[in-house]
Amino acid sequence: MEIGFVYILTNPCLDGWVKIGMTERDDIESRLRELNSPTNIPLSYRCYATYLLKTVCL
Repeated sequence: MEIGFVYILTNPCLDGWVKIGMTERDDIESRLRELNSPTNIPLSYRCYATYLLKTVCL
Protein backbone atom coordinates (compact mmCIF):
# COMPACT_ATOMS: atom_id res chain seq x y z
CA MET A 1 0.00 0.00 0.00
CA GLU A 2 1.37 3.42 -0.95
CA ILE A 3 0.45 6.53 0.97
CA GLY A 4 0.57 10.07 -0.29
CA PHE A 5 -1.32 13.32 -0.35
CA VAL A 6 -3.27 15.31 -2.90
CA TYR A 7 -2.87 18.95 -1.98
CA ILE A 8 -4.51 22.23 -2.88
CA LEU A 9 -2.37 25.33 -2.39
CA THR A 10 -3.05 29.03 -2.77
CA ASN A 11 -0.68 31.96 -3.17
CA PRO A 12 -1.38 35.68 -2.72
CA CYS A 13 0.64 36.40 -5.90
CA LEU A 14 -1.70 34.23 -7.93
CA ASP A 15 -5.10 35.64 -7.00
CA GLY A 16 -7.92 33.35 -8.11
CA TRP A 17 -5.57 30.46 -8.95
CA VAL A 18 -4.89 27.25 -7.03
CA LYS A 19 -2.13 24.68 -7.35
CA ILE A 20 -3.31 21.08 -7.17
CA GLY A 21 -0.70 18.38 -6.89
CA MET A 22 0.22 15.05 -5.39
CA THR A 23 3.17 13.90 -3.32
CA GLU A 24 4.14 10.47 -2.00
CA ARG A 25 5.95 12.03 0.94
CA ASP A 26 4.57 11.40 4.39
CA ASP A 27 3.94 15.08 5.10
CA ILE A 28 2.98 18.14 3.10
CA GLU A 29 5.44 20.44 4.93
CA SER A 30 8.46 19.16 2.99
CA ARG A 31 6.66 19.85 -0.31
CA LEU A 32 5.75 23.36 0.87
CA ARG A 33 9.39 24.06 1.79
CA GLU A 34 10.44 22.95 -1.68
CA LEU A 35 7.87 25.13 -3.44
CA ASN A 36 8.61 28.13 -1.22
CA SER A 37 12.35 28.09 -1.92
CA PRO A 38 13.91 31.50 -2.70
CA THR A 39 14.17 30.77 -6.44
CA ASN A 40 10.42 30.49 -6.88
CA ILE A 41 7.61 33.04 -6.55
CA PRO A 42 8.07 35.91 -4.02
CA LEU A 43 5.21 35.05 -1.62
CA SER A 44 4.77 31.66 0.01
CA TYR A 45 2.23 29.05 -0.94
CA ARG A 46 -0.38 28.29 1.71
CA CYS A 47 -2.01 24.92 2.18
CA TYR A 48 -5.75 25.16 1.58
CA ALA A 49 -6.52 21.41 1.85
CA THR A 50 -4.88 17.99 1.84
CA TYR A 51 -6.38 14.60 1.17
CA LEU A 52 -4.70 11.38 2.27
CA LEU A 53 -4.33 8.75 -0.44
CA LYS A 54 -4.07 5.03 0.04
CA THR A 55 -3.64 2.87 -3.03
CA VAL A 56 -3.43 -0.87 -3.06
CA CYS A 57 -1.36 -2.41 -5.83
CA LEU A 58 -2.48 -5.89 -6.81
